Amino acid sequence: MTTFLVCSMEFTCDGKRSLEPQEVIEFCVFKFCVKSQTVLDRFYSLVKPQHPINGQLSTFCKMLTCISDRKLALAPALPDVLVDFDRWMWKQRLHQSRYIFVPHSHFDLQHMLLSQCNAMGYHCPAYFFCWLHLEEIMLQSEKKQVFKKSRPLSRYDG
Repeated sequence: MTTFLVCSMEFTCDGKRSLEPQEVIEFCVFKFCVKSQTVLDRFYSLVKPQHPINGQLSTFCKMLTCISDRKLALAPALPDVLVDFDRWMWKQRLHQSRYIFVPHSHFDLQHMLLSQCNAMGYHCPAYFFCWLHLEEIMLQSEKKQVFKKSRPLSRYDG
């Protein structure tokens, strides 16, 4: 594996109130070369929500994401962003190389993007289903570190 596609998404939100459906409003992917430890390129797009409940962002969402309704007014809808992203993937020759997605939060790819695509009848490309779950790796690593640090008491310990 030589390329990580580090992705981050922002979604419509309203603090502690449940907002259904939540929709992608920002879609960003960095192409990161593991060998050289550098960002080679990036794909970025704002995404205009399509569901009427998300016609205007909540004050909470605007403050959290720094995205305004004005910025989203001319943004493409999710299907168009996914088409543009696929074109970017081809332009980067990623379909012919080894890569893996590394989401900022596993929830972005595991649940949010897929559920929005399903709810609105969009096709979610299969390449989004192969990703590295960093949070889980960190948790497992922390458990191993705790295990390595702890040792049985010997009869010589005071």
